[in-house]
Amino acid sequence: MKKKLMIVISIILLVAIAIGGAYVIDMNRMQNNKPVVFSTWGNQYVPPVNDYPLRNEEQSFVGKVLEETTTYMIVEPANDEYERTVAEKIKIEYGTDHIDYLYGTGRMVVIYYKGKINTDDGKMSSIKTDDISVEGFRDWKMKVVPSNELVTKKIYDKAQPHDSDSESYWYRQYNLYYHGLEDVIITVDGEQHSLAHALKRGKITMSAILAKANRDVADGVIQDLRYKDGGSAVFKYPDYTIVKYHTLDGNDDMYIGTPDIDIHVKDK
Repeated sequence: MKKKLMIVISIILLVAIAIGGAYVIDMNRMQNNKPVVFSTWGNQYVPPVNDYPLRNEEQSFVGKVLEETTTYMIVEPANDEYERTVAEKIKIEYGTDHIDYLYGTGRMVVIYYKGKINTDDGKMSSIKTDDISVEGFRDWKMKVVPSNELVTKKIYDKAQPHDSDSESYWYRQYNLYYHGLEDVIITVDGEQHSLAHALKRGKITMSAILAKANRDVADGVIQDLRYKDGGSAVFKYPDYTIVKYHTLDGNDDMYIGTPDIDIHVKDK
């Protein structure tokens, strides 16, 4: 019995020594502003960005424009972005003067950058880059979820004044409708979102979807139909069809629906 007790005590001591050693190592690394090995041990500590292995690779995040001039903007990274753990506000320094162009306060943009986020001067964190997208992330995929009912439902009203998610409604480029679909799913930035959510969060825009459709036509991936009503177009994919009106009477609505819809979908 005494021998077993000594073994148990020895094991406990070894575990305590191991934990103590790990604690000392991590506390020392935090004091020297280095990434921890085991844990932060309850401390509020974020390792410096320049210690991350991806520091030389292109990185990107969604942010809301809070303030801007022609030489810089200040953005608030989205809550689900890593950059938000580094700073609640980041100054984006262009390195050039945009002179006549402003992105728009309240708008969501995607910032592409390389290197580290500068947090060394004790002031606002900053990034030097002029690679900013107003059309969401460049790489994304779209799929549709068919509905049991062939009905049309309005997803966005470009003139709707009430929405707590945005003050400027910048993402309401056109009236958006689904026909015969339960939902449209966007895979972007390593995650899946409903299109409605992705649009609000700045991860994609309606014009980005149309731009891709036009590229697919140019590359011979799909065929389109063009109409002499002002420029309306129908883009036919195997699983869905996109109809974008551009009529002389001012109709610029966008429809995403089942493969069989055509230019007359607005009348269904």
